[in-house]
Amino acid sequence: MSMKTSLETQTITFEQPLNDAIRICLRLEHLFIELDTYMHSSTLSSSRIAVPALLEVLNVIDRPDLKSKLTQTLMQQASALTQLQRSPHVNIEELNNCLNKLNQAITVLHNTRTKIGDKLRQNEFLNHVRMQLNTPGGACDFTTPMFALWLKQSASSSFKRVANRISNVARGE
Repeated sequence: MSMKTSLETQTITFEQPLNDAIRICLRLEHLFIELDTYMHSSTLSSSRIAVPALLEVLNVIDRPDLKSKLTQTLMQQASALTQLQRSPHVNIEELNNCLNKLNQAITVLHNTRTKIGDKLRQNEFLNHVRMQLNTPGGACDFTTPMFALWLKQSASSSFKRVANRISNVARGE
């Protein structure tokens, strides 16, 4: 008699994207899910993990060609989806919503004059934490007193500031 566990019956799919822009988007999606998870938790350890996750997002988006690659990929997706408008089996309202979101993202990318996340890259606090995280000892209370103080503040106020900064960057502000 053999009993299968739920893990044995699950199918795991590994995506192998063929172009660089899609790989970057998948990496960013993973990082944003991780960041969102830790930002909405109120524990000290979650706060300690959220900042390096944010810094990893900044590392991924630090490529000079990223805006053009993302814009090109979004335009290709919008073009492909526009072709579906002629199909009778497509929910036109849902398709139009998706196309509107794509067009808004394309507009934001076009209107952003600097690199994506440039304001966060110029943040003195984050730069100091980034430097300390790259050292062998990491970010300790005595090497990053501002970070230690930030971590000891109420979680909700700390995360609100980080969340506001991220949403401002996402809007291109």
